[in-house]
Amino acid sequence: YLENGLSFSLLRLNDEDIEEYYRLLNEYHVKWIFGAPSAILLIAQYIEKNALESPIDVSYIEVSGEFHTDAAKEKIEKVFGCRVGELYGLREVYGVAMACEYGEFHAVDENVIIHITDDDGNELPEGEEGNLLITSLNNTAMPFIKYLSGDRASKKKNVTCACGRCGDVIKIGSGRIADYIQLDDNRILSSCIFYLAVARINVILSNVITQFQVIAQSNDDYLLKAVLSSDRVLREEIEKMYLEFIEILGMPERNWQFEYVDFIELDQKTGKHRYFIK
Repeated sequence: YLENGLSFSLLRLNDEDIEEYYRLLNEYHVKWIFGAPSAILLIAQYIEKNALESPIDVSYIEVSGEFHTDAAKEKIEKVFGCRVGELYGLREVYGVAMACEYGEFHAVDENVIIHITDDDGNELPEGEEGNLLITSLNNTAMPFIKYLSGDRASKKKNVTCACGRCGDVIKIGSGRIADYIQLDDNRILSSCIFYLAVARINVILSNVITQFQVIAQSNDDYLLKAVLSSDRVLREEIEKMYLEFIEILGMPERNWQFEYVDFIELDQKTGKHRYFIK
């Protein structure tokens, strides 16, 4: 506890820890939660599993730092009974874009200038996905000019949004540049295909997968871990759809195993959820 805030460890998220966090959320009348969506999802699942009341004063949750499924966001909103906002930022410059209630990521243009370029550094046309580069407007001690973030995105300029804000909006790609799959013919495939396959399944099966992780155990052997929101859906159906979708998205045939778990452990170094590990 420090001044007006409580800090919880991303690396201590077993049931005993979460029980203590739940108690503190109520004791300190926490109104606003900010953190990694995977960690907040674990707290939500604990509350739901133990049939507990939502923390009494939480009125807003903001997630940042990792990608998550719409199902995970919906679960958090349902359990806590409040809106979940989304911040896209970098440790080096902090806020880059903030999602409004209509799902548009508005550039924080008082803090950064956003550039979208190809691999040669050339600015790309509006709406075309490329490398996301950031110029900081406020970091005077350590200026960042056209800093390569490691993420992919597209940008549209001067968008008038239903939320009332007018300005640049960006769409973040599903995976970092480093998260790629090297194919036998030397082609490179983005790991975002796994995210897209799960997203398609969730559209068809009403957000049945709340969390997932793909582990490349070798060039030929892959494991999909999944947390399901319902046991009523046949797992064979999920697996069949998943294999069909990743094939459509360009993934060659591989040996796949499927494992269904109650939760997915966070990265012990970063405290974040990684949906692809190789």
